[in-house]
Amino acid sequence: MLYVGLAALVTAVLVPVVTMAINISQMAWIRHVIPVPQSPPPRGHLIRGNRRNPSRITVAVVGDSFAAGYGASRPRETPAGLIAGRLARRLGCRVDLECLAVMGARTPDLTPQVDRAVALRPHLVLLFVGGNDITNLSPPGRTGRELGEHVRRLRAAGARVVVGGCPDLSVPPLVTRPLTWLMAGLSRRLSQAQAAHVRAAGGVYVDLFTALSPAFSAWPQRMLSPDGFHPSADGYVVAASAVLPAVMDACTGLVSPVELSPVG
Repeated sequence: MLYVGLAALVTAVLVPVVTMAINISQMAWIRHVIPVPQSPPPRGHLIRGNRRNPSRITVAVVGDSFAAGYGASRPRETPAGLIAGRLARRLGCRVDLECLAVMGARTPDLTPQVDRAVALRPHLVLLFVGGNDITNLSPPGRTGRELGEHVRRLRAAGARVVVGGCPDLSVPPLVTRPLTWLMAGLSRRLSQAQAAHVRAAGGVYVDLFTALSPAFSAWPQRMLSPDGFHPSADGYVVAASAVLPAVMDACTGLVSPVELSPVG
């Protein structure tokens, strides 16, 4: 019985340690194989709708590679580009889109982007962040609080803020067990923390963990770009469709909407 007890104790101690070591090594490998430039793609400014339209909405995009649309080949295929296009058509106005997103950005890195967004005085800010916080094993609670502070600053500047939260990072095929379990748990916890702090700061939160997982799990080759991690143009259509209703609600009162149509 003594040997059985010792064996159980050793197993209880070693298994979590070995599993965590494997998780950390897999996480390091993922960060190594996925290209993460440190500046946004050359698509910072985009105008959707009639350029001569006197009715105009300014939208700033803040966040990481997801916000920048890494994986899309054209500006209009990025999530913000898709959303801006639908806003222009549905509201019958011109949308000036300023993408401030930086590839590889984590939540603590957003301060310079938020500074620039505040200076622009946009009507609306679209904010997408969370993936890099997960791959760097940032504590979800602290990360959520930091995000809430960014949203609070943007709201104090008069912007309406819609946040697309952390997706389920266990979905990409290059994430394998046992890392999938860790990634799923951290992604869910961060999404929950983001939701609580964004709403407390006066922003609107869209749960991309829940919204994107079914399509990305069912059709990863279609939903993901060739790097196997970032969304493809089709993946961004799904993401934009999930975020658009919240954006339309947030823009209530800016201009009068016209007949609705789906994202595409």
